[in-house]
Amino acid sequence: MSIFEMMIWNRIERSLASGLDGAINEALENKIHELAPSVLSKRPNDHLTEGGWNLALIVAMQELWPDTPKSDAIAMLQDYVGAEYGDEGHEWTFSAARDLAREYVSEFGEVA
Repeated sequence: MSIFEMMIWNRIERSLASGLDGAINEALENKIHELAPSVLSKRPNDHLTEGGWNLALIVAMQELWPDTPKSDAIAMLQDYVGAEYGDEGHEWTFSAARDLAREYVSEFGEVA
């Protein structure tokens, strides 16, 4: 195999690998967001990890405003709560995320 052929083959392999990684990541993310509402609803008062809390914020906001982008849901509700994840005096549960989303929507708009 010539150097040129090797360079092309390496580029093809890298493109396939990155495309496959992207497709796998997208499929996993979609599946997580598809399953999240039912999983979180089964144990709404369980303490969540930071990642779980962010997911709960997305689910809670999208229940009320379905077209809210994921990153916007997290940013809006984190700003609204005025606390960093883990700060004392706050609950980090799905129930708390839902309450927070309801308060936010009540203050700033209508339920979709």
